[in-house]
Amino acid sequence: GEIPVIAEDLGHITEEVCKLKNKLGYPGMRILQFENMDDFESENFLDSIDSNTVCYTGTHDNDTLYGWYEKAYEKSETIEYMCNQLIKKLFKCSADIVIIPVQDLLLIDSNGRMNIPGTKYGNWAWKLTTDKFNNDLIKGKAESLAELTTEYGRV
Repeated sequence: GEIPVIAEDLGHITEEVCKLKNKLGYPGMRILQFENMDDFESENFLDSIDSNTVCYTGTHDNDTLYGWYEKAYEKSETIEYMCNQLIKKLFKCSADIVIIPVQDLLLIDSNGRMNIPGTKYGNWAWKLTTDKFNNDLIKGKAESLAELTTEYGRV
């Protein structure tokens, strides 16, 4: 029967893999942190993402969006603004599905990272506990997420 499948087409993918994915109609993956950030300010940023795609800010194997931006660009005064803009741009793209990990929605730094590939210890320990948020933060994030969802037709 029909089951939802997402093809993890990240890294070095052969032409045969692409053909099979397309033949079966499986959506591929795009990770915001792997995109060319030189084009961020452009209206065409993320235009190369087609609709049959699941697009993420990052996965369990990536740093949080906040931590990644902080390390890559060392612009601490603009991190929250840029993370929110990146999430907005992701919502705007053509991907049928957009996934934002809660650590990215709540702008949690690298302390919220789930996994560091190739390491034995300290992975999969992060939990969303009540000390990570308060009612005002959650209310503000929920309102912001609702606005983005409505504005970009992701209801």
